[in-house]
Amino acid sequence: MKRLSKLVPFVFVGVLLVLALLPAGAPANPPAATISFVGGGTLLSPVSVDVAVHYSCLPPSPGEIDAFIDESGTAFGTTDPQPATCDGKNHSVTLTMTGGPVFTPGIATGTATVLNNAGAIADANEQIMIK
Repeated sequence: MKRLSKLVPFVFVGVLLVLALLPAGAPANPPAATISFVGGGTLLSPVSVDVAVHYSCLPPSPGEIDAFIDESGTAFGTTDPQPATCDGKNHSVTLTMTGGPVFTPGIATGTATVLNNAGAIADANEQIMIK
């Protein structure tokens, strides 16, 4: 029994060392899709605004990007669905929002969505500054 009581601390220390050397967890998988607005909007005319978005989506490709802006309920704009390259890499695209009745310089809320043909989807809902 005396021998066993001397062995227990060594076993305990050995178990602690093994646990300390194990990885803390599995690496996280990247999201299947991401999208965000970049910079502000550029006022092209009273009824159109350009906005840029960064996005990525995993295959299959092609995917789709949809977006709209709301300038405090006084002007709304949207773009036709745009094709998205879904290859897991980062991409940028400039979207021309058309609508009205009249866009003016100031703050607007932009909403953008990217999705691939397998159903992976990401949304962005951000304030953008129209200049």
